[in-house]
Amino acid sequence: MILEDNDRWYRIRSSGRVLFPRHRLARIDPDPALSAPEASIRILQRWVMNRVVRTAFPDAFNDRTKKGLAKLEKRLKNHGGLLLGLYVNITPWDELADDDTYDVDFVGIVDESLAMDQRTALEKVLGEIASAYKSEAGIGGCDYRIEDEGEASLSLLRTHRLFPLDYLSLRDKPGGELPPLA
Repeated sequence: MILEDNDRWYRIRSSGRVLFPRHRLARIDPDPALSAPEASIRILQRWVMNRVVRTAFPDAFNDRTKKGLAKLEKRLKNHGGLLLGLYVNITPWDELADDDTYDVDFVGIVDESLAMDQRTALEKVLGEIASAYKSEAGIGGCDYRIEDEGEASLSLLRTHRLFPLDYLSLRDKPGGELPPLA
């Protein structure tokens, strides 16, 4: 993380947790010279949260969608920087026998100010991903849509789960940036 107007870098590991008594922290005054920009703090919070809370798919679903996932990763590495989040619902969320099928629904969340040509390009990408999932054995259907962040409903959070994409971001190539934080 880069601090404003400083040349300091910090490394944070989420795998090494330490219990620290709260009463000892209460005696320490924060150093105002060590403040980070709000955007950096929010990126760090999201990164730590996603290291701990992740969407877990049934093994049968993961086994059936390996090619679709590869297509998703490839397309979103190159064209997914405009997504604020990708939500997925699979029906059912259970382990299924080989002769049963999953239905998949992807919802890409975007900033409402996204230009129409960018929205169209992103819809094309999600369509290609949906086609790859539909072609997998054991997938009955795959729908997709794009919704503006301000129009996404609370029911979306109840029915869909955040598809983990943070491992695709923060690369050293163009397009590897995290989506903008509102």
